[in-house]
Amino acid sequence: MSFLNQTRFTRKEKVKIVSCGLILSALFLYFLVDVFLHLFRVSTPWPINWSLYAVFVCAFHLSEFAIAAIYRKDEVCFDSFLVNQSPHYVIAMITGMVEYWVEFFFVPALRMNVFSLWIGFFLCLAGGLLRACSEIQMKNNFNHMIQTEKTASHQLVTTGIYSYLRHPAYTGWFYFSIGTQVLLNNPFCSVAYAVASWYFFYVRIPIEEKYLLGFFSDYEAYRSRTHIFIPFIPMVHLQLAS
Repeated sequence: MSFLNQTRFTRKEKVKIVSCGLILSALFLYFLVDVFLHLFRVSTPWPINWSLYAVFVCAFHLSEFAIAAIYRKDEVCFDSFLVNQSPHYVIAMITGMVEYWVEFFFVPALRMNVFSLWIGFFLCLAGGLLRACSEIQMKNNFNHMIQTEKTASHQLVTTGIYSYLRHPAYTGWFYFSIGTQVLLNNPFCSVAYAVASWYFFYVRIPIEEKYLLGFFSDYEAYRSRTHIFIPFIPMVHLQLAS
């Protein structure tokens, strides 16, 4: 954690970063052990879909910070964990957890569904890996905020994942977020997360592409040969960016 030696960090910021990292790591390991105990048919206090959910969410926030710390040392900060990225995100997380436990205690039929567990597991795993791999390939070209000005080091990445997908990190997050609620077998939040995530990218992607078209003369050609695997956005809204 040599990045913490930077003089731009206040003592309070360092404490927040270390504390958040330790808490997320502890929760990740605790619930990962719980998952393995389930696999060996050992009784635990937590349902397996809840433990998997906790593992995926903790892994997501830890990976976001770790990638930023490795490739964007001059920008990494407590906010890089994305735990407090917006009030809407916090409300969505709380709503998902509340729905799960309310239905767990009062609607027994929704406690566990093997089909939704496996679908949710796959969406979380595939979506999380796609996002992480996309950010790693982008290195210092990736940013959690839309960049409105081109920097000297800003490059258009068109190889690897990016030779097939446009905005793969967004695609990964879209399916990951839905997967967390399918994993929990939350009918209301599964739909709500899908709609909210879709609308977020429906608005965000055209704005970002408007700037990218201005930054890179070959972006239009790149855009014409790649795809965004988020339903309806490619054919409905992207033309408004140009």
